[in-house]
Amino acid sequence: MGNESDHTRLDLDVIKGMGTGLSNVKRAFDGLDNLKNKYADDFGDGDLADKFHDFAGNWELSRKKLTKEIDTLAQIAKELVTRSW
Repeated sequence: MGNESDHTRLDLDVIKGMGTGLSNVKRAFDGLDNLKNKYADDFGDGDLADKFHDFAGNWELSRKKLTKEIDTLAQIAKELVTRSW
């Protein structure tokens, strides 16, 4: 039988790359403009404007939640790489 550690070996370069990639995604999300403010005038008044306003509000909330989760994963990956095993 093989050693159990053979199955739990970590490729720290891959994990480091994931942490960097996730940090880049977070920065990109942080840099997105507020859709409601940027495009609100383009839709005028009425049903389409209302639908866009709802979409933009939901997107803003979802983006903030996703950004926080991405940042947490990036920090975990970076911390894992910096720990000595």
